[in-house]
Amino acid sequence: MPIKIRLAIITAAILTACCTAYAAAGDKPVYNVTFDNVSSEYELVSADLDNTARLVESDYGKAVDLKGGAYVKLKDDITLAMKGDYSISVDVMPRTELSFARVFDIGTGTDNTMWLACFGGTYPKFRFKGNDFLANGVKPKLEQWNRIVITREGTNAKLYINGEIAASSNTFYNDLGIIGSTDKNYLGKSQYPSDPGFDGMIDNFAIYDYAIPESEIVTDGNPHIDVKCYYISDTAGVLNSIPKSGIVMHDELDLNKTDELTIVKSINAAAEVKNYTLNDKEITLITMAYDADGKLVRTVSSQQNVKAGETLTINNNMGDPSELKRMKSYIYTEAEGLRSLSDIIEDGIFYPDKTPEDSLETTVGVHDPSIFKDPKTGMYYVYSTGMIDIFKSEDLIHWTRTENTLPKLPECVFEKYTHDSESEYSNIWAPDMWYNGEDEETPYYLTCSYSDKFGSNSSSIILFKAASPEGPWENGKILFSTDAEDSSKNMVNAIDSHICEDVQSGQKYMIYGSFWRGIHQLELDEKYNLTTDGIGKCIESRYAGIGGPEGGYIVYNPDTQYYYLFTSYDDLNSTYTIRVARSRNITGPYSDQNGESVNRFDDNEANANRIFGYKLMGSYQFSGETTYYAPGHNSVLNDDGDWYLVHHTRVSNGGYATLHVRKMLWTKDGWPIVSPERYAGEKIQDIPAEAVKGAWEFVNIGENTKDMVFSEQLMLNEDGTASLDGAEGTWKIAENELDIVLKDRTIKAYVLPSYDRDKNAPNLVFTGIDENSIEVWGKKADNTVTIR
Repeated sequence: MPIKIRLAIITAAILTACCTAYAAAGDKPVYNVTFDNVSSEYELVSADLDNTARLVESDYGKAVDLKGGAYVKLKDDITLAMKGDYSISVDVMPRTELSFARVFDIGTGTDNTMWLACFGGTYPKFRFKGNDFLANGVKPKLEQWNRIVITREGTNAKLYINGEIAASSNTFYNDLGIIGSTDKNYLGKSQYPSDPGFDGMIDNFAIYDYAIPESEIVTDGNPHIDVKCYYISDTAGVLNSIPKSGIVMHDELDLNKTDELTIVKSINAAAEVKNYTLNDKEITLITMAYDADGKLVRTVSSQQNVKAGETLTINNNMGDPSELKRMKSYIYTEAEGLRSLSDIIEDGIFYPDKTPEDSLETTVGVHDPSIFKDPKTGMYYVYSTGMIDIFKSEDLIHWTRTENTLPKLPECVFEKYTHDSESEYSNIWAPDMWYNGEDEETPYYLTCSYSDKFGSNSSSIILFKAASPEGPWENGKILFSTDAEDSSKNMVNAIDSHICEDVQSGQKYMIYGSFWRGIHQLELDEKYNLTTDGIGKCIESRYAGIGGPEGGYIVYNPDTQYYYLFTSYDDLNSTYTIRVARSRNITGPYSDQNGESVNRFDDNEANANRIFGYKLMGSYQFSGETTYYAPGHNSVLNDDGDWYLVHHTRVSNGGYATLHVRKMLWTKDGWPIVSPERYAGEKIQDIPAEAVKGAWEFVNIGENTKDMVFSEQLMLNEDGTASLDGAEGTWKIAENELDIVLKDRTIKAYVLPSYDRDKNAPNLVFTGIDENSIEVWGKKADNTVTIR
């Protein structure tokens, strides 16, 4: 049979079988609406005589056609008591890009809902009780059938659009049953009255009580192979290059026991096939090994038939670790011919190791982290809101918990505020730690805030002392209080304190403030008592105090001779951003990269929507990888000239906060920039141009934005040319300094070897700044080739 005819027959079979596409696994959906028959599972609801919900013939049998506010009412309690893994699958044909028009919306109201929109702004969005799943770069096609699938397995969740992963998260905790008994379950209708109705067709809505395997999630009518190339070596992980020391093959990697390791240069090339492909599709994977003189010394090929989700692997074992200097891989198909997959070299780069998973899990729940290095022991400590535990580390990578000994309810506030046994402990907020060498008996000083309740500005900043960074703590004294009923102090909030010092005079200051007229500064005497009454001097505020700032933190950089004021703006669950301003004086005035003052309380209303302050971080996602929401409330560590940013972030809108430590560098213009990846022990070193060339995922952090930013593809070609979003230019690297010159922008960045937690592999990243002092990030992309 000619291949074109065979392809057409198989494609048609896929389309007609879509309503039962996952029956091969033996598990049927726990809830399913196909519209092929009249059923008590749903009710068609028309908006008016001209806008009716009607059943029409489609490629899958019958589907529902909706417009003008017509919708489908599903039966009640369709997710009640569901726990554990699940999948939600639906076929949609949108006619227009209506923002937030619902494909489905299940719940009891706007505060208790789970919904999907084809265009949640620009790209598809899935929201589950405030946790957002936003697609990046992939969206449904208009006037065509699209299959959207959401899966959750353990804490791993994925959103597929036509077989392509559009979003993923590794900490997605929600069970379907948490929304409880539901009576507002719709297709095509939102529970928000202001959202538009769906305009298009919907079919095959199904809920499964298991995570559908990726191999069973197929594209509709457009089969193709999207091949991602890996170089792997047993437990050594995925490689983008050949480490200088060779590839380590051992059950457990322990650099302190190098005598027990076997150093070899045996590389397995693996090509992982994504999306749907035909069962009889033959693919040949070829690897070629070269020596230091560029001589081809070994070629290995493997011809296999592959299906979606399968991985081709072949081994190219050199044996002698001194010979192998380069590996090239190719893929061959009869229809497409020979296509290059990747080219790796021995680059001499030393990459950091993977951070143990147990250490990452230890820091889930860390909120408002304050970093402290004990001058006596060199141990690093992190203190956070709640003060349930203290976290400590010897290297800023491996963290352990230690039990906190802070009083659950300090005596100094016992009579001042109302409280109950359940809320007492959680009202200890935003600690800050420092060492007072003048106090021989209790040199460890910690300030934190006690607030009557969330959202109130009746708060107190309390000072505790201890003989150890782990306590036990003296009961504490109130340094400063605000009162919502006191007209002299109800315009500020005594929370988010930080103690700082003028490096020239030794004068101590306390800054504080949270969403009431911004950040204020008070003088302290040598015994850490306030020297004056009042609320102090305002050093940073937004227009009319709207949207922050909070979490102020001041550090001095002796190299630039500036004081830097770090703050956080906007919604701590979703749109938090870290902003920076600087001044020659600790008391200000503080300005951003544009020379604009960040003290804007009395600004004119025309600037109400502008965000002043150099944007260091905000919500972001690299292509198809984890979404990181609301990084903020940071502290900063200058560790003998090595700088680190310490902050919390979330992997879903409103999800659990988690500790992040990132390497921080400084631009030649004196602005901080941070690594796109969490710190794993990376070191500044020379990076060869051969390791830099190729495809990169590029993120523009932005300036006046608080929304999620997504990556674009940056190409750094072997001939020194570059391209980004249609703009052409050039690139070069010297040592680790990368210069990219494009038609409309100039980028200066530093390249770092990191550990990429999404790819679960060592990888190169860069962090830098453009000609407008806007931070940019890069991450070396997977080598991929798409065959259609």
